Amino acid sequence: MSKQTEKLITILAFSLPVSIFIFAILFLLLVKRVPGAYQFESAELVPIYDKQSLTQTITLEQSGLDTVMVFLKNARLDNRDKFVFQIEDKEILINGYNIGDGDTIKFQFAPLDLPAGRQASFTLSALDTKNPNLAIKAGVSAGDAYPAGELSGRFTPRDLSFQLFYQPVSKKTLLIHSIKSFLNRLF
Repeated sequence: MSKQTEKLITILAFSLPVSIFIFAILFLLLVKRVPGAYQFESAELVPIYDKQSLTQTITLEQSGLDTVMVFLKNARLDNRDKFVFQIEDKEILINGYNIGDGDTIKFQFAPLDLPAGRQASFTLSALDTKNPNLAIKAGVSAGDAYPAGELSGRFTPRDLSFQLFYQPVSKKTLLIHSIKSFLNRLF
């Protein structure tokens, strides 16, 4: 083996671990949340108004839930009434101006201090909206698309169209979850 080849092998052997280490550090600094469960199906649009709010139960995959995204539709942007998202003791108030004509709306809040495996629920309501024809509508699945939870009331066993995101308690948890997720996609 020539000296140039040995030098190249030595440089590669040293640079690969250093590159991986730098990537891991940058990853931990840049990535803030981990994607969780989701249900994208939206077979029907269900109105949310004073006589009908929607409550979806979910099962927490880990602690630190801090973002829920829900598919909502404000047809022709007609509705300008107050719209409430509530989960546990947290409540987010927006209005129809914040909801487009078929948008995934992000509700972000301080991380929930609930353990993994526990059931929680979030509610969408619009008490000021009296006319169901002008109501903001939520996407709902045709069947039980998310077996770990359900949409309550007359819509059972269907589910809202939603996505969950977690802010891990530790960077170590984030790194382990990300490596597992990456490896699952490879194999």
